Amino acid sequence: MPQGVIKAEGLIIHVEPGDGCTLCGLKFTDMAEEYRDVLESYCTAMDEFKKRS
Repeated sequence: MPQGVIKAEGLIIHVEPGDGCTLCGLKFTDMAEEYRDVLESYCTAMDEFKKRS
């Protein structure tokens, strides 16, 4: 059962706490494949930003 929901520009993406295959520390479920690339890019950029801060 999903633990939370992310809404982005009308998209609803269910997430749950995750370990292993995760993005930004969350395991994404019920997500269309085309949005996965966008989220991976965002999370990579955020990780780089955090390293520089």
